[in-house]
Amino acid sequence: MCTREFWLMCNTFNMHFLRLQVMLSVMIACSRGLSLSELPHEVDGKHNEHYDHEVFLGKDNAAEFEQLTEEESKRRLGLIVDKIDKDDDDKVSEVELADWIWYIRTSFVANDTNQIWIQLDHEDGQLTWENYLRKTFGHYHENPESPHSPLYKYRARVKEEKRRWGLADLNSDSVLTKTEFMYFVHPEESKHTKDVIVLEYSEKLDRNGDGKIDIEEFVMDINSHDPRTQTQQWKDLRRQEFGQRDKNKNGVLDFEEMKEWISPENYNPAKAEAHHLINHADTDKDGVLTKAEIINSFNLFVGSQALDYGDVLKKHDEF
Repeated sequence: MCTREFWLMCNTFNMHFLRLQVMLSVMIACSRGLSLSELPHEVDGKHNEHYDHEVFLGKDNAAEFEQLTEEESKRRLGLIVDKIDKDDDDKVSEVELADWIWYIRTSFVANDTNQIWIQLDHEDGQLTWENYLRKTFGHYHENPESPHSPLYKYRARVKEEKRRWGLADLNSDSVLTKTEFMYFVHPEESKHTKDVIVLEYSEKLDRNGDGKIDIEEFVMDINSHDPRTQTQQWKDLRRQEFGQRDKNKNGVLDFEEMKEWISPENYNPAKAEAHHLINHADTDKDGVLTKAEIINSFNLFVGSQALDYGDVLKKHDEF
């Protein structure tokens, strides 16, 4: 049905869309106070190493990472600690750790944006909507809603992407620069685009299309590939959480209540993750971490955003 080149572009687009879904999951998990995964850091008062390993390795990369010995991974972790310790006092403060996490986060956004950007047909550093559609869907059509349009079966996704495009287009000239494209790919990175994440997730949950999320729609937000989200215990917890999120107690979640859940104004995920790591690894409870404390908590840190889910251990040139 399509050429090899288009198949590759289709695959790129699917990966792009998957990354957006992953980022959304991260933001939602953070806003729930569950760090970077919907799995809790603790189960029955005990640290959940399954959470750390799943976030660090990823299901697809687990086999690759297993090629590193624990000794080599710890050696590389020690080198990273030296980079985090900016003032060279042999201690990692919460601020230093949060700064490192934020550095890893921004590096990921920049690299991810660039990898997608270089595969698109842009001219003079600008990308048109028409070229974007052609490259990602294989077609361009002015009216995807028409049953005769080659984009008709993708119409919902095209509509969603068009809304993102308009918000990312800061000067409203109908084309995106690379910076604007970053906001399109990662709308969570800017105040003027991040509300679209709330809209997209709300629309995903809003099965009856009334613009609000009732308790049954909230409970039905499950991952069909994760049996843990399909248990009665999960549903009971979701009902309890709905009651907490429904601030005005009118039985539904409106946009502002959804926004407070997904993208709270004063929440800093880097600071929250740094606080979590120090809280668990700081054995002498002095509020900072030594290299020994970090390496002794190896299983905790390999599951942390501080190491970009383990990729940092494999990518740094100095290793």
